[in-house]
Formats: sequence, C-alpha cells, structure tokens
Amino acid sequence: MKKLLLTFSFVSIFLTIAAWVGAFEPPPPLEPVKWQQRPDMVQGANIISIPIMPAENGVQPWATVADDWLCLDGSPVSDLHFWGSYPGWMENEPDPPISPPGVEVFRIQVYSDAPAVAPEDFSRPDKLLYEVWVKDFQETYVDSILLPWGVFEHKYKYDLD
Repeated sequence: MKKLLLTFSFVSIFLTIAAWVGAFEPPPPLEPVKWQQRPDMVQGANIISIPIMPAENGVQPWATVADDWLCLDGSPVSDLHFWGSYPGWMENEPDPPISPPGVEVFRIQVYSDAPAVAPEDFSRPDKLLYEVWVKDFQETYVDSILLPWGVFEHKYKYDLD
C-alpha cells in the first residue's frame, strides 16, 4: 500500500509538472542593452542634476548631468533604467522607514556627440535629437549603504519604460 501510494503521488506530481511545463511559454527574447553602468554600491556617487534655469545673479547653482553611451546599431532605445538617491535624506537611518521624497518628472534628452578636440578633453552634447518629459515611471528601493563617513545613502532604481 505504501509503495502504491508513493507511486501514485509521484505520478500525480509528474502530471502536474508536465501540465505546467506544457502550458509554459518561453519569455520573449531580450532586447540588446545599449549601455550599462552599474551604481557604486560601496562609496556611493551623487551628482546633483537639476535643469539649469536662468539665474538672477548669473550664477548657476546646479548643472544638468549628461552621460554618453555608444550606440552600435540602429535599433531604437525603448526604455531607460538608472539609479539615484536623495543625498542627506534619512542619512542616520539604516533603512528608509518612510516613502522617499519622490521625483515628479524626468527630462530625458538625447544629443548627437561633439567629440573631444584633445585627448585630455571630454566629448560634449552637440545637437538635440530627442526630448521627452517622463512622469510615468517606477521607483524601487534597492538598498541602503553605509558611506565611509558614517551616514547612510538609500539607493533607488528608476525604470522608464
């Protein structure tokens, strides 16, 4: 009786797995990644990026941050994923106990490349090719890291699909 019950259980499990596998559809092929740059999860790296607005005194307190990447094929950019944090926010807490301050909108601009003139120079954005303001995105808490100077930085991932 034990042998029959064990065999029946095995057949039942096998049929369940077979039925599940039979209904399984493989995921669609992954789109090629154009550029990947992982966040610094050891020391953190914060670059304040706020759109440059005209200043009354002519001094701009912040800058718009740019990063370049090489597009090796003609396929479109379908989504963006990047990491950020809120410098100084809840820095004495190892885990963020409340919702982050939040981001209202991202301004995404794609420029052609103005190559560096000299080897010690950097390339720069040239002509604006595309611009979009994105309000619909996913903000996901990733981790909190202890910075070398004893405060915490809470990392978030932003998915703009």
